[in-house]
Amino acid sequence: MTERPADPGRPDPGRPDPGWPDPDGLGSEPRPEHDTLRLLHFVQARDPEALAQWMTAFGAVNASAANASRAEAPVPEDARPQDAKPEGRLEEAPPVDGFHSQAALGPGAVCGPFRIERKLGRGGMGNVYLATRADDLDLQVALKTLHSWNPKMMSLFRKECKILSGLRHVNIAHLIDAGTLPSGQPWLAMEYVAGQTLDAYLARHDLDLGDRLRLFLKICDALSHAHQQMVIHRDLKPRNIMVGPDGEPKLLDFGIAAVLNPDTGEQRTVTALSTPMMTPEYASPEQVNGQRLSATADVYSLGILFYEMLTGQRPYRLNPRNLARVMRAVNEAPITKPSRMRGADGETTGRFTRQLRGDLDTIALKALERDPKRRYASVEAFAADVRAYLRGLPIEARPATTLYRFRKFVLRNPWPLSLITGVVSFLVLFSAYAAHQQSVISREKRTAEHVTDFLVSMFEQTDPNLSKNREVSAFEVMENGRRQLETGLLDQPEVEVRLKTTMGKVYNALGHHEQAQELFEGAVTKGDPSGKEAFLTELELIRTLQLRGKYDAAQAHLDALAGSTGVTAEEGDQSRLAHAQGRQWFLKGNYVKATAAFEEAEAGLPSRSMEERFVYLQERAELESGLGNYDNAVAELESLLALQQERYGTHHLEIAKTYQNLGLQYIEKGDYENAELNLDLAEANASQLVDKYHPILLKMKMNRAMLLRDKGEFYAAGRLLQEALLIAREENGRKHLLVGECKMLLSGILLHLGSGQTAEELAREALSTFQDIYGDFHPRVSEGLADLARLLRRNGHFYEAKSIIMKAMEIDKVIFERGHPHTTHRLDSLARIHIATRDYEKALPLLKNAIEIQRNAFGKYHPHIIIRFNNLATCYSKIYKFSEAGVAFDEALGVIDELSLENHPHSVVVYNNISHSNFKNGFYKMAEKEFRRTLTLRMGIFHQNHVDIGKSLRNLGRALHAQGKYLEADESLQHALSLFLKTLGENHLLVMSCNKFIGDYYISVGKLEEATQHYRTSMQLATELLPQDHDDRLFIQSALAGSLLKLGQLDEARTLLDQAKNQAQSTQDRLLLPEIGHQRARLLRLEGLPQHAETLLREVLAKRREVLRPKHPLIADALIDLADVLADLGCDEEALPLIEETAAIYADCLPPEHEFHRVADSIKGQILRDLGDSQKARALLGDAYRAIADRLGEDHYLTHEAANRLTQGRKD
Repeated sequence: MTERPADPGRPDPGRPDPGWPDPDGLGSEPRPEHDTLRLLHFVQARDPEALAQWMTAFGAVNASAANASRAEAPVPEDARPQDAKPEGRLEEAPPVDGFHSQAALGPGAVCGPFRIERKLGRGGMGNVYLATRADDLDLQVALKTLHSWNPKMMSLFRKECKILSGLRHVNIAHLIDAGTLPSGQPWLAMEYVAGQTLDAYLARHDLDLGDRLRLFLKICDALSHAHQQMVIHRDLKPRNIMVGPDGEPKLLDFGIAAVLNPDTGEQRTVTALSTPMMTPEYASPEQVNGQRLSATADVYSLGILFYEMLTGQRPYRLNPRNLARVMRAVNEAPITKPSRMRGADGETTGRFTRQLRGDLDTIALKALERDPKRRYASVEAFAADVRAYLRGLPIEARPATTLYRFRKFVLRNPWPLSLITGVVSFLVLFSAYAAHQQSVISREKRTAEHVTDFLVSMFEQTDPNLSKNREVSAFEVMENGRRQLETGLLDQPEVEVRLKTTMGKVYNALGHHEQAQELFEGAVTKGDPSGKEAFLTELELIRTLQLRGKYDAAQAHLDALAGSTGVTAEEGDQSRLAHAQGRQWFLKGNYVKATAAFEEAEAGLPSRSMEERFVYLQERAELESGLGNYDNAVAELESLLALQQERYGTHHLEIAKTYQNLGLQYIEKGDYENAELNLDLAEANASQLVDKYHPILLKMKMNRAMLLRDKGEFYAAGRLLQEALLIAREENGRKHLLVGECKMLLSGILLHLGSGQTAEELAREALSTFQDIYGDFHPRVSEGLADLARLLRRNGHFYEAKSIIMKAMEIDKVIFERGHPHTTHRLDSLARIHIATRDYEKALPLLKNAIEIQRNAFGKYHPHIIIRFNNLATCYSKIYKFSEAGVAFDEALGVIDELSLENHPHSVVVYNNISHSNFKNGFYKMAEKEFRRTLTLRMGIFHQNHVDIGKSLRNLGRALHAQGKYLEADESLQHALSLFLKTLGENHLLVMSCNKFIGDYYISVGKLEEATQHYRTSMQLATELLPQDHDDRLFIQSALAGSLLKLGQLDEARTLLDQAKNQAQSTQDRLLLPEIGHQRARLLRLEGLPQHAETLLREVLAKRREVLRPKHPLIADALIDLADVLADLGCDEEALPLIEETAAIYADCLPPEHEFHRVADSIKGQILRDLGDSQKARALLGDAYRAIADRLGEDHYLTHEAANRLTQGRKD
């Protein structure tokens, strides 16, 4: 339960004038004498008994005015909490006798089993607090107390508790507990409802008419439940209805409710004297007149609520401080139909004026009948008419005339617009045909009957009595008519041409283009080639050929039409022809020519029909989108939507399509909030008009999946697409555009979910479908090739991927002009293939070009630019240009921060690659931290077995291993390998890399046999999956050779190293040859050639210094081996500064417990011993040996080497 803020939307016409103070109650301000006399005369003339009752109540209020003025200042009505009474309501002043009062409860105060958290607000009778149950902090309640009480008020309070205890309904705030404090102060605890009051909710949520009516029906259900329990509310108004975040209303405040006599259905006692605490603006005539009330009094108040929800105003204005004016307004003020309600400026006040005419006007006026007998007898009857309206059924409040019921029948069966237009055209054409036959062939007496029989035979099937309860589709109705035309029903060519043209349009609207083409061709054949009718029919035939993908045939008809006599010089005809040619160029992928043709068509647009203008705007927006001008496309679509709503109302298939297209444009712009809003509107609109298997709803499912994908919700997107694909196959067969689109979209989702092989198969099937439909040179074929290339690259098939993407780029050159944003996708795809194949110098210019084009098209911030900068940074990192990589990563992070996409999968990729860059640059601790963050984010996004989680585990294992955290590294790497094997199978690049890194781990912990086994597995996969000269394969080969060297298998190691050296001559990785050289230097040393090893190590060190920062661990690795060799050669003075530099680097990048520190100490001890510093040497040698042995064990090769140095010192 929250405080209720004021509605900032518009002034409340029922409130007092701005210059009047807020009243505390009836009579709290002095009345001029003449007003009192007018009041007396007014009531005396109508009901003397009521006068006596009201005068008594009036005096009671004045008697308590002094007490009210001393009470806490009232909060504004529009900010009051749940169940607080508005100060503007006419309330009873408590009698002075037996009067008690209590100060407000403060935070922490105990009220029964509840603890007060804070005050929500104050009403006329008491305070309302937010409280929690002392023994259950999760239970929150709205706790109401009386701030002053006497026996009568206690009675009312107990009555409210009793009433609430008997009401159990989802839309009524229920009673939880009640009691009294030791001071006698009563309290009750009610369900706490978090939300907004009804008026505030409507002001902040742009609900359409249908949603408002459905919300109203839920309120009716709640009130109906109360009436069934013989309880009337007596104070219905927007402020006593809360609407939660889920859109569910809750009825509140039964403080002045009354119990009905079950025998009479009326109030047991008249309450005008005792509790005149009504809200005058919503009170019924019988309530203000002090009469006995029944459920119809609530119906009247509900009618005012209904009126206000439809129009934004109440049916009449009144001053609640002036009783005479209240009674006059409620009893006599004229009530305007909702559809005719006007504001102070004379303009209509609501958005639904047109839809209110007719049934809703009637429903509202019947609910507001001042005579209860003419009003709806119950809330159920009121709600039944509202439900009938929503379903398109006749309402009970209107006379059931034949015309009215027929109109409701038509509205209840909405076909697509084109079908409705076709049917109407049929009726007009056949009527015209009948009249024509009467005048031309007077002897054909039965012509009119024949036409009528034709119409009846077409639509007779919709009669449930004849169709035997079988649902008859619109297509079957049309097929029946087409068969009758083919039997020679008509022998007048002109009428036949017009009928076939109209039927062809209907078939196109239903998606049956083949039948439409047949009808249009028949109409063209029989028509007058020089007439206007033939020209328009030709255009319809051309559009149908385009819909079927027969572009060559469509162009042939366009060329013939341009030179025909049927084309007039009128602007409208010239515009139609240019429009058709522009659409042809667009569908063929030539956007430059299409733009010129559309601009030519625009000049004659005012001469064309409104429907034709709609089509033009839609297709112009589509062209702007194709050109990458998304802002222009959105502007075109918003203009189109406004015109469509003006013409069609709020619910129409064409409006649903426009919402859908707006959603797609917002997805392209990266504006996901507006995208979701428009897709929601599209689906809600279409769902009311077509069945769930209609192509437009299938397309909407696919668009929704695209949005979910772009938001990173891959599992939800996959489920939605699988459902759509199943329906598309069943309804359209396997070779259909919708099936192809769905397969391609699903393939991308499956790739993200780790099902690479299945994704590739689906992509190939989809591409084949596109090529069958469009031919070779079409944007959709280019996109399909690019999608397939991406899948091939991700699955490790680099060379086929490169060949495929080059084909796509050739298509783009034919279709798009230079600098088109679509071309960036191809540039990026080709660059990523070059990166995967280590051809970095070719990748860099492609990536930079893609960024430049995309920023020119979209501006500085767009989600797609995140990945573009990520790829550029990754490419720089691959070639060890870490400074340039950092700049590009910073650009990507800037876009992420600006768009608040910190948890988006694209952003996680950036974080992961920043970690990779730090790792390659030797910042292992920083890399570990970022890899852990990436892992956490991915575990929140993906399923536990997702391949990206495996990548993060692998990367984290590498960072842990580099820091000597071997147990954690082993666990992380083994988990990653298990996940890869389970998800991807044994034959995959990720399995290859993970085996290599596990081999590195086993080398570090001294398990040489296990290391060799993993290196061999990795090498076998590399041989199968990568070319001979691939960098990754050569790094694995070098690592295997190093393991064999430690096992003493020098011959095999030598062979592997020689092969690797030869294959690496053309490498782009500047650290590959140094790595191979380092292993070869170790081999030379083992072969007893330390001078050759020294020379090679100096080369390795020099090359690494050229590429890496001065304190990179790989430089230390070369330094320590070179110092060791120099020590063996007796060059101790040269070796000493090298080993000291080594120690400084290790201190900078490795944790203190890492064994490399002690290895450096051991070598330094050997050098110092040879230089004559025996004492220091012994300490270093001894401490180093013991530390290595303690950390790695006595059998580790590093322990053996340290022991040999120590032993050699003792012998000396």
